[in-house]
Amino acid sequence: MAITPPRSVRIPDVLWKKAKAKAKAQHTTVTAVIVKALYDWINE
Repeated sequence: MAITPPRSVRIPDVLWKKAKAKAKAQHTTVTAVIVKALYDWINE
């Protein structure tokens, strides 16, 4: 796995908690979800 620098974004607590719970239920991480969303978005 590549080492990537940490980034800072502001996300409301309610949204973050729901995202973490859903990611855990799907055996992934919020980071992985965000990275995929960004790749999908820039490749539209």
